[in-house]
Amino acid sequence: MKIAGVERVSTSDWPGQVASVFFAVGCNFDCWWCFNRNLISFDPGERTAYSIEEALTLAPKYIEHIILTGGEIFAQEGVIETIHWLKKKGFKVGCHTNGSFPELLEKVIYSLDYVAIDIKGVLNKYPMRTGVSGMSDKVFDSIVLITDNGLPHEFRTTVIPGMQKQELYKIAKLLSQLNAQAYYLQTYKEVRDKPKNDCLSTEELQEIAKDLPIETKVR
Repeated sequence: MKIAGVERVSTSDWPGQVASVFFAVGCNFDCWWCFNRNLISFDPGERTAYSIEEALTLAPKYIEHIILTGGEIFAQEGVIETIHWLKKKGFKVGCHTNGSFPELLEKVIYSLDYVAIDIKGVLNKYPMRTGVSGMSDKVFDSIVLITDNGLPHEFRTTVIPGMQKQELYKIAKLLSQLNAQAYYLQTYKEVRDKPKNDCLSTEELQEIAKDLPIETKVR
């Protein structure tokens, strides 16, 4: 596994916990609004790439919680072994994932302490949103796997330009039916040449959140 960066201290990536965040190189999705597009390629290029052991030396000694993210963490070679290795070291381990690798998630779900899944939209829009076909069923399987397991978790959607209340309602309804614990709406941050045209404001999202069929917060 190649780690491209380390956020030594984060109070926002694992609710209620102080964690170090490890950013892996490479993602199987190509979402145009991704704020970490420099991590989509599996080739670190000229950037420094750390092993998991090297990344761990950058975390403060008092840290007990590690978040693995990317890129897409479950697209990484050796991710299962890495999670087990961190657990044996005594860390609590969480993952941020796009949910497209349910078969790998299932292998470690009893070892993980927290999972967050980015929901890109209603499932039938995944090919258009991510540039990859055949992912809708996999994401659904990951959602069911997490909600059935009872593992502490959250789901979140970045509300990109053009996404409207009706779509958010459909996502929230699905999550509610599957007994999800937490859902967050994230305001869109302008990325390069993609302006905020036709984009819901934070205030509008807060009003929409009140009407959704699952308790929803806005970031």
